[in-house]
Amino acid sequence: MAEREGTTLIDAIEKYAPLLNKAIRTEDEEKKLMPGLTDENLAEAGYAEVIERRKSYSKDGLKYHDEKEGRFGCFYYRYNEVSKTVAPHFFNAEAEEEFVEGKDVSKGPLSKEKLDRRKAELTEMFRDIRTKHPDAKYVRGKSNLYNLEAYRRLYPPTYEVGDVDYDPALWKGNTDIWGQFLGGNNKAPGEYGFKQELADGFLKKAKEVPLERLVDAVPMPPRSAQADIQDFYDFYGIK
Repeated sequence: MAEREGTTLIDAIEKYAPLLNKAIRTEDEEKKLMPGLTDENLAEAGYAEVIERRKSYSKDGLKYHDEKEGRFGCFYYRYNEVSKTVAPHFFNAEAEEEFVEGKDVSKGPLSKEKLDRRKAELTEMFRDIRTKHPDAKYVRGKSNLYNLEAYRRLYPPTYEVGDVDYDPALWKGNTDIWGQFLGGNNKAPGEYGFKQELADGFLKKAKEVPLERLVDAVPMPPRSAQADIQDFYDFYGIK
């Protein structure tokens, strides 16, 4: 992207690679670049910093419910008081592993076996929303996960998924686009895992697609979805 747009590598990272951009900057308020970075070493240095910072995370995993973040299992939400809109978000808070002959064969968080668990989390989350934000009117989300029936089935049928979202700001989200390259069963214990074939395909297409339609290069482009919040209350049986 730096080559195609005629910008510096640092500028391209700031625009397109949020995790790396965060890792190569200090954790204070100034967020300055780490000293000694060059175009040749910043990717390696940034990755090493990601691993180092990850070691500082709680070994007990994420709390099921965090009042500050509005987190419920694999879900959390943000509420916009002005538009009266709830934005739901998903991430794999379980990180469950089961290795057989060197491969992780555990069921993913969106598997059919965990459908009831995920819906229970969403029910509790929307009950919390109704209590804390009784004036909420809409639910609107943006994610690459709306391409998956395994994710869409967690929500009411009226939660309509729209066309591909080409908002360039989505590239700065941690997982709006990039999360789809993580996972797979070829991983070491405790690691995220990485889908190399998908990444290779993306890199090839990224050199060819129009810049304003760059998300066409990813396997699952981000999409928007929206519905009235009452549909969610009805779907989860919240009175």
